[in-house]
Formats: sequence, C-alpha cells, structure tokens
Amino acid sequence: MRRRVVWLASGSLLLLFGATVGLAAQIPHRSVLGIACPVISCPGLLKFDVGGSITPRKRAGREFVPVKLKVHGEIGTKTGGHPSALREAVVEIAEGLAVRTSGLATCRRRKLESASVSLARRKCRKAIVGAGQARVGFASTGDVAATTLTLFNGGTSDRLTRMFVHASAGLRNSTPVVATAKVRRRHSNLEAVLRIPPIAQGNGSLLNFDFELDRRFARRGIERSYLNASCPDGGIVATFSKLLFRNEAKVPGTAPQTVLKGKLAFPCTATG
Repeated sequence: MRRRVVWLASGSLLLLFGATVGLAAQIPHRSVLGIACPVISCPGLLKFDVGGSITPRKRAGREFVPVKLKVHGEIGTKTGGHPSALREAVVEIAEGLAVRTSGLATCRRRKLESASVSLARRKCRKAIVGAGQARVGFASTGDVAATTLTLFNGGTSDRLTRMFVHASAGLRNSTPVVATAKVRRRHSNLEAVLRIPPIAQGNGSLLNFDFELDRRFARRGIERSYLNASCPDGGIVATFSKLLFRNEAKVPGTAPQTVLKGKLAFPCTATG
C-alpha cells in the first residue's frame, strides 16, 4: 500500500500544507509533496510524490521475518521545469527493520564504476539484493532518458553496511553512476545515508524511480533474507531527516539548495 507523506522545507520556501493534504485525500494511496512560495509564479520549486510498501504486511509482532521492500518516487517542479538534483537522503527507522548480510556475497565499488548494466550484474551476480528503473532529465536539452537500477550488497564492517546502486543504460554520459548507501545502527535506530554523485556533470536530475529490495540466500543450509522486519506498534515509520537537492544545472529562479524533511509510514498487522 502506498502511504502519504507530510513534508517540510527549509529556507524561505513555504509548504502548501492545506493543498497537499486536500489533494492526497482525493487520491487514495498517493503521497504528495508540494512546495511553493507566497507568489503566483515561482519557477523551479520542487514537488515530490513518494510511496512504498513492506510485504508481507501480516507479521508476528516483535519477531523479525523476511520481507520485500518496494519504494517509488517522482520528482518535478510546480511549473514543469527541470528539478534540482537529489544528492543526499538520510533516513531513520526507530524500530522494526533490520539488514542482515552475514553469508551473502559482496561487491566492491570499483567493479561497478566503469561497467555497463549487464557487465556489473555479471561481475557481482551473487551480491545483487534488488533492482528497479529510473528516468533522468537533462537541463541543457530537456531530453529524458530511462536507466536500469541494480542494488548490490557492499558488505558489513565495523557495524556499517554498504549498498551500491548502479545505473548506466540510457544515460548520456558514458560513465555509469554509482550511488552509495551506508546503513548503521544508532542505539535503537537504523540510519541509512544515500549519496548520489552528479549526473552528466550536474546537467542531469533524477525524475522518477521505482525499485524493490528482496534477496533471499542460504547460510549453512539455513535460508536467510537481506531485509527483515517485525511489526512494532503502529507499524514501521521512516523519518527522512534530510533530503538534499542542489541546483547544479543553475536553472534560473531556483534556489541553489533545497532541504526537505518528512515521514513515511509502513503499516502492518501483528499476528502474534
């Protein structure tokens, strides 16, 4: 089920709270973000539609079980212009989600940096933990290109788990884009920090994405899962403490940097 997100913006931008909530109420299972300033025409301001699901939804209370995570999003502007580029996302989950990599093959970033999608998947086939697709827009031409996403396990050391997101096909620059997600446990919270490098020297911006994490593997004859979840009271809540967008294409009328914050809820039903 797709869930609604309520967002806040930093700086002088103003959240259209009433309009956002009203629109979301009319379109079930859709998450809508709307940013605007106190004037009618304010070019380049962001809007963000995001949602996701964790299945199975019925889980045995506090017991962790293998799950599949699906996330989708769309980034644009209120005026239809080129959006700022998403460069960093910091997500915190208080409880209910765990990443387990012990026994799972790993992939090194250097193997992915100059590889096509097919070559990357061939080099690190056993380390794949998810896949998806995305679209990228280019400010200089207005063109849009589709790309394939592949998520690889980068391994765990010193309580830090790395995941690499590889994208290549359809992008105008010949060099593949490899984003890095670092996941660590902070007290009772799970924190994930995703950093996306500049696309086409800052000319490209992510327009939409759709991916899933779902990897099962065996260790010592026992089936394990990369992603596991319980069902805490009220479900799992992901807090986006920082979503950093940069106007690397220098689009006129757009702030050099925008930071968004918000929450996304994944409801569940406890069976035990």
